Amino acid sequence: MRKMLLSFKPEEYDKIRAGVKIFEHRRNFPNEPIMAYMYVSSPVKAVTGIVYLGKRHLLSDWREEFKNDKEAIVRIEKYQELYRYAMEID
Repeated sequence: MRKMLLSFKPEEYDKIRAGVKIFEHRRNFPNEPIMAYMYVSSPVKAVTGIVYLGKRHLLSDWREEFKNDKEAIVRIEKYQELYRYAMEID
């Protein structure tokens, strides 16, 4: 399992902690499970926890998988403007 430090905005950290956010989106991710130390940016400016990330998904694959769901396609396209991958938050 790869270990790394990931930075999160306070509102994203709160969503992960509450269990509301189930995927983490980034431009690049290794194709292996990750244990990430969670650095929360300003105003917290501290490492506040650990998150485990599982399976990596390529967003372009989701476009094909959900091609018949117009609402999903709109969300996927929005994320593709900034990100390439989503990883499951375990």
